[in-house]
Order: sequence, then structure tokens, then C-alpha cells
Amino acid sequence: MGQEKIKIGQLGESLARRYLENQGYIVLAKNIRTKKGELDLICQKNQLVVFVEVKTRRSKTYGLAEEAITHKKALTLAKITQDYLMKNLLENRRFRIDLIVVELDNQSNKVKIRHVENAISDLDDQSLDD
Repeated sequence: MGQEKIKIGQLGESLARRYLENQGYIVLAKNIRTKKGELDLICQKNQLVVFVEVKTRRSKTYGLAEEAITHKKALTLAKITQDYLMKNLLENRRFRIDLIVVELDNQSNKVKIRHVENAISDLDDQSLDD
């Protein structure tokens, strides 16, 4: 992965973290890597554990950020989430998986953030066991 892409991703995650904190979320962890993949942010709001996938875009050349969450990516995120909950003895906690889209406009220097709550919710248990 190119250095520029890494920097853009880190900037997006930093902006997403600040946004969530301003919305009352407590950030518990960031960039949790497992054999199956990575969780960008793990937060808590009230008694709810929120796993956050952050997608940062400078343009729509490669499509909308939401389109990057394919069914395969959603399954992977769900499996990583499940593993994290089990390893941290949180299986009985309520949780959801959100998407934060950070759009950077280089011409106007504006940042637009969209928060899609419960972005990954329609997976059945059988899909996760595969």
C-alpha cells in the first residue's frame, strides 16, 4: 500500500475518532489486527459496544465508500467482531457494526463525515460459521 494511501487512511481514522468522541462515544481501541483482518475502531456508548469500519475518500473515482463494504468484507468484519467479543469475554454485551465515511475535498479543504449506524446487520449465523 502506498504511503499516500496510508496517510489518507490514518487521517480519516483520526477524524472519525474525534467525531465519535464528540458524539459521546468512548474509544476503547483502534487498529486491532487479527489473522482474519483489522477492526479500525472499537467504541462504547452507554452499554453498547460499537465496532467501526472507517472508509476515507478524496474523490468518487473508485465509487462510494459504502460500496467498498462487499458481502465478503461484511462477513469478515462480523467474524472479527465475534472473535473479539469472545476473546474479551464480552459475548453477552449488545453490539453493532457501524460505518464512518470520511470525504476529503482537496479543493475546498472541507471534510464531510457520514455515520451509518448498524451498517452490517443482515448476516445470518450460518454465514458466520462458514
